[in-house]
Amino acid sequence: MSDYYHHRFYALGTRIEFIIIHDSYQDARQICEDAERIVSKIEREFNCNDPESIIAEINKNAASKPVHLNDETWYIMNECMHYHDLTNEIFDVTVYPQTRPQKRMQSDVERDTAFTGLADGTPAEVIGMKRVTLHEEDHTIFFNKPGMAIDLGGYGKGYAMRLVNNNLKAAGIDNAFLSFGESSIMGLGRHPHGDCWKVRINALYSFVPTDHVFELKDQSISSSASFEGEGNMIHIFDPREMKFINERKQVTVRCHDPVAAEVLSTSLIAAQDDEQKEIMSRFIDCDAVEISIDENDSPRVKHI
Repeated sequence: MSDYYHHRFYALGTRIEFIIIHDSYQDARQICEDAERIVSKIEREFNCNDPESIIAEINKNAASKPVHLNDETWYIMNECMHYHDLTNEIFDVTVYPQTRPQKRMQSDVERDTAFTGLADGTPAEVIGMKRVTLHEEDHTIFFNKPGMAIDLGGYGKGYAMRLVNNNLKAAGIDNAFLSFGESSIMGLGRHPHGDCWKVRINALYSFVPTDHVFELKDQSISSSASFEGEGNMIHIFDPREMKFINERKQVTVRCHDPVAAEVLSTSLIAAQDDEQKEIMSRFIDCDAVEISIDENDSPRVKHI
């Protein structure tokens, strides 16, 4: 009879949990430890704040000379470019280093209508993936403007989850539940007492449960909100308008690919209402809901 193994650790700036359904405790433990090493490797190599990481090397040198990329990083950067196009240029890994130090409380933004989110003295020209050149011939990356930098952000979390999923499947795991900080979740196979994994969506800013339940079977969900933490810290930036999104709403996306879910959950918040469906139409087997608060402080769910 199958049992479950629960594995927890901290990485990627959040708490990560695996629940593996397996008939061998020792085998499940080894599989989870292997998966943890995969996540740690991704964090070590692609954390822009680690001076030894690949991303740090790119940010340090790519504005002065082309930087050669290994096969994995070359694939990642090309996929980021692809998602940039699919989201009408909303998904953009060049915005985060410029905006992260400038996060503002919602009340601050409301008082300062001219606030854009750019660090003082930062020209808009250093933001935009169109200013990043990838050379196919020698697999190099070059920044066309000094001062540019990249941070994989949510893409990195989705990419780590994708690799963990592949690792679990290769190890013969059919049923598992993965949580990367509760905002990124994957359900493989089914719950021991059902035919899927069911996840009810809460309003992130009030922790009030909604009536919407996602059923996951070899699928993932990603939730993003236009604010985070106590006091509603605004943190999602629209690179097209060069400003933070100052709206109390969140988006949860379900996809088979966790990377696509991460990209969409953030991009759909910045997208205009009439282009949300346009963007979603480019992604296969994905669906999404947007949650806002009505005049009675109750969560309101809209299907995108």
